[in-house]
Amino acid sequence: MCHFGSENDKEEEENKLSYKKKLNMKAWMVLATTWVWWTAIVGPVAWVCSSSLSVTAGRRNNLSYDRVEFHVKDCTKKSYSAFIESLRTHLSGGTSEYNIPLMRAPDPSGPQELLFVEIFDWDDLSITLVVNLTNAYVIAYQAQDRYYLLHDTPDNPQLYGSNPFRFPFTGRYGSLQTTAGEHRENIDLGITELAQAVYTLYYWSPRTVGITPVARYLIVLIQMVSEAARFRTIEQRVRRNIIRVGRYESFRPGVGMRYLENSWQDLSDAVQQSNQGVFTTPVSLQTTDYDRIDIEDVDTTRTICGLALLLYSCAPRRQSQALLLSSRDFLALSASLDHNVRSMLDIVDDDTCELSEPTVRISGRDGYCMDVKGGFYNNGDPIILWSCGYKDKVNQLWTFKRDGTIQSNGKCLTAYGYSAGAYVMIYDCSSAVTEATRWTLHYGTLVNRPSGLAIGAESGNSGTTLTMQINVNASMQGWLASNNTRSFLTPIIGLDDLCMQRNGEEDVGLATCDDNNSKQKWYLYADGSIRPLTDQNYCITCQHHDQGSKIILLSCNFGGASQRWMFTSQGTIYNLHNGFVMDVKRSNPSLQLIIIWPSTGNPNQMWFTSF
Repeated sequence: MCHFGSENDKEEEENKLSYKKKLNMKAWMVLATTWVWWTAIVGPVAWVCSSSLSVTAGRRNNLSYDRVEFHVKDCTKKSYSAFIESLRTHLSGGTSEYNIPLMRAPDPSGPQELLFVEIFDWDDLSITLVVNLTNAYVIAYQAQDRYYLLHDTPDNPQLYGSNPFRFPFTGRYGSLQTTAGEHRENIDLGITELAQAVYTLYYWSPRTVGITPVARYLIVLIQMVSEAARFRTIEQRVRRNIIRVGRYESFRPGVGMRYLENSWQDLSDAVQQSNQGVFTTPVSLQTTDYDRIDIEDVDTTRTICGLALLLYSCAPRRQSQALLLSSRDFLALSASLDHNVRSMLDIVDDDTCELSEPTVRISGRDGYCMDVKGGFYNNGDPIILWSCGYKDKVNQLWTFKRDGTIQSNGKCLTAYGYSAGAYVMIYDCSSAVTEATRWTLHYGTLVNRPSGLAIGAESGNSGTTLTMQINVNASMQGWLASNNTRSFLTPIIGLDDLCMQRNGEEDVGLATCDDNNSKQKWYLYADGSIRPLTDQNYCITCQHHDQGSKIILLSCNFGGASQRWMFTSQGTIYNLHNGFVMDVKRSNPSLQLIIIWPSTGNPNQMWFTSF
C-alpha cells in the first residue's frame, strides 16, 4: 500500500498564503477562452444531488450567495460524496490546469467571494459555514441568526450585521489547536462528530461556556468539508467510515492526511509553475514508515495525492494543458491550439506563471528509464531503455527547456526523421534540425511538435532503441518525467468502497477491501499500465476499444493502447486512446464485471487510490 506520512515542521499551509495581484483584462480573456474550449470538449458539469443534499441560491441581509446544504441524517457514502462534489463545483473558478480545476484568483480590491454551506444535525438543527471561494477557508459561521467570525475575518456589517461575535483565534490549524488544547491527530472525525459539531456550535454562546469546544469542532468541520473538497484521498478517508445508514465509525487523521492538508499550497504552486507537468522543486511527503517520497510531477499529484482543486497561484500560461483529449482529438486540434491559444496566452505578462526548467529522469515502458546509450554523447548516439540508475546518473537526466527542447548534458533529444520507425538520438542542439528537437509532454506522451509522432519502445527489454511512432497513446508510448522512478503500490477503491481484485488469471472484479489480500494490490507504472502485485507481467486491459468492452488482465508484452490508463482529477480511470473510463457494469458489483463506458460522473465510475 502506498501511504504518505508525517506532520512536517513548516508553518501550516494557511500561514503561507499570500494574495496575488488582480488579473489583468488580457488574462481574463484567456480564461474565458479556456472555458469555451473545455465546454466544447467535455460538456457542462453534471449536478449530482440526493435526498440529503440540496443546492440553492439564497440571500443574506439583501446579499445574494450560493448555498449548499448537507443533512447528516440518513447520510450515505453516496450523499456525502455528492455534497463534496457540489462544493468542488462551486469552488472551481471554471478553468483547469492539467485537468485539475483551478480556483478563483483573489481580488484584494473587491469584496470577498463567499459560499454558504449549511449543515444539519440528526434533529435538523443547522449551522451555516461561510467559506471563502478563493481558498475554501472557513472564515465564519452562523448559528441562530448570529454570526461568529474568526479573528482575521474582514468586517462586513452588511453581511454579518451589527452584532457579530469575533473569536480571538484564526482559522489556521496552529491557532485552532492551541485554543482547543489538542493537536488534530488526537481529535476524532466522522459523521457522528460532524453532527456533534453542528449541535455544539448551534447552542454555543459567549455567555455559556469557553471557546475551547468551538475551536475543536471547527477543526472537525474544516477537515470534513474544506479538506475533503481539496483532496479526493481525504474524501475517501471519510467515506471508509460511513458503513451504512445509522452506522458511522470514528477515525483520526493520520500523518498522511495531515501532510496533504499542510502541503496543499505547495502542490498547487508546483502544478501551476511546472514545465509540461514537471515540477521544478519536489514536494516532499513521507510514507507511514517515515520514508520521504518526493512528488515531482502532475500525474503523480493527481493519481496518488488525489488533488482535486488548485489554489490560484498565477495566470495560466497555456491552454492545451486544460484539455483532456483522446488521441484522435489531440491530433486534430494540437496545431490550432498551439498556434492560436498559446499565442493568446503569450500576451499575458506580469501575472503569468513563470516557466521553469526542471531536470529529471524519464521512465517509461516496464519501468525502464530513457538513457543516452553508453553515455558517450556522440552526435547520433541512440536513446535506449535502460535500468534506472541513481539520480546523479548524467545520461539519464533530462532538462525540460523553455524553448521546447529536452536536453541531457547540454545536448538535445532529437528525432532522426519524421516518419514512423525513425530512431531517437542525442545531437548538438545548435546543429540539429530545429523542428526535430521540439517536444510536448502531453499526459505522458512525448510528441514531436511538427510531426505529431510519439516516442515509443517497441520492446520492453533493456537496451531497446526508442523510435518515432504514430501516436495511439499506447503504454509503449507512456512516460513519466520524475526522479521518483519506482512504481506505486496501492489498492484501487471503487463503487461502495469495494476494492478492485484479481479473480483468477484474467478476470477483474470487486470485493470487500482487505489490507492483507495481495490480489487487491496494484502497481501503477510510469508507462500508464496498472499491474497486479501477484504478477507484474500482466496488465489491466480493455478487451476491445468499443463501448462496453470488458476489463481483463493480459500480458504486458503487448504494450498497446488498451493497457494505458490515466487517473483524472474527476475520480475516473481514463483510457487515453478510446476516451472511455472504467465502469462497474450496471452499478452491480455482484456481476464481477468492469467495463469501459463514456464518462457519466456516476459513482460506479469513481475510483480512489489509498495514501
